Amino acid sequence: MAALVAATGCSADMRGTATAVSEESDVSTPASSESMPTDFDPCDLTADLLEELDLTGVQPNEVPDSSGCVWASGIFALGILLVEDVTFIEDPASRTEVSDIEMLPFEDYTTYLFVLDGDMYMTQTMTERGAFMVYITRAGDASLADERESLLTVFEAIAPYFPPPR
Repeated sequence: MAALVAATGCSADMRGTATAVSEESDVSTPASSESMPTDFDPCDLTADLLEELDLTGVQPNEVPDSSGCVWASGIFALGILLVEDVTFIEDPASRTEVSDIEMLPFEDYTTYLFVLDGDMYMTQTMTERGAFMVYITRAGDASLADERESLLTVFEAIAPYFPPPR
């Protein structure tokens, strides 16, 4: 987690209690993962996905010491990281700087949505290739509620590209 923490500017302690996402959540279950590729590259998103995410023409910036990239536009920054060695990935509920933990209903995947350091929403999805971490920060004075909704929209677009669940 140290590389992820250093790359995203976050510290390593997390805490909270996992709760199921309420029925009011905007996350829908993506199409079946049976035909999903196992070689999803967080730094090489398809043109269709970039267009859907309003990132057409935006070049990714690789995150040092990580398999992942940050896609920054004038409106928001999207981070997609892959942590292949999950032996040090803890359950978010056991971390001290995590709050508002929810489990997202996404096929057979274990996916958490949580607030990190009190100021950024992040998802953690366990796949056969490792843990995919997705976060978004919006420019300006966006509220955490706005960032949550933005992240859920982005997650719904990206999740069908994830490798099969672990």
